[in-house]
Amino acid sequence: MKYFVYKGTGGLFHNLRGLTVAIELSIKNNVILIIDMDTHGPFGGNFSDYFVIKCDKLKYVTNYENIPLNLINDIQGKTCGYVGYTGKNACYKVDKEKEINIFYGYGIGNCILYQPIQVNSSFFNKIQIKNLPINKKYLSVHFRNTDIKNNDTLFFSKIQKTLNKYKGIKTLYIASDDYYFYENIKKYFTSVEIIRKTFVEPNISNLHYGSKDKKTQMYDCLVDIYYILLSDVFIPSINSGFGQNIIHIIRNKYSFFPNLISKTIVE
Repeated sequence: MKYFVYKGTGGLFHNLRGLTVAIELSIKNNVILIIDMDTHGPFGGNFSDYFVIKCDKLKYVTNYENIPLNLINDIQGKTCGYVGYTGKNACYKVDKEKEINIFYGYGIGNCILYQPIQVNSSFFNKIQIKNLPINKKYLSVHFRNTDIKNNDTLFFSKIQKTLNKYKGIKTLYIASDDYYFYENIKKYFTSVEIIRKTFVEPNISNLHYGSKDKKTQMYDCLVDIYYILLSDVFIPSINSGFGQNIIHIIRNKYSFFPNLISKTIVE
């Protein structure tokens, strides 16, 4: 047994939580992990384009260079679906008789985001240059409403209660996959400044599969996370992996972006 391969699946945090399991198994078994995001179109490129793993115990690569061709001939360039992923299942079984094991899927058990996974410095610099901090107190809101549904009326009520609770906040930052949410919330909150930095296409099934430009979608996703982690208060879509993992980052003081520890309050 020499290598483990993680084939990318799903959206960003679905992907990173699955990768978390592959990382832990690779460390435990002392093998090289091949992180294959290139064959997963929704990811928008190579893992190293966006992320780095700050862990001395892990040996990993993000391509198949210098890997014996006889081991990867049947899997190099093949999607997660080719190796067995159906959209809902996962595979993290280790066969020590094989020289290479292939993993995919959301994860197993109660796996949580692996803390040393971090946006790399060069990509973070790109985000910071183009996205200046909002120099006032603000409430960030993540409203998911494509493949996973939420009720905007209930969100409006929660936002109003939160603004009443934190009276110094007069600004909202909106992160949403719902094309109409921004316009709807502007009609509801006429005396509050409403900011968004990312824009979605109408009538998509979900962001990671529905967006036409996957690189832009990944960039936008990380921009939204950045502004949420800088916000004073955050209202998540609690039924979304995006919201759940941001809560986890905040509460466990993860440095998801280099040297950025969020002080955001989750409501």
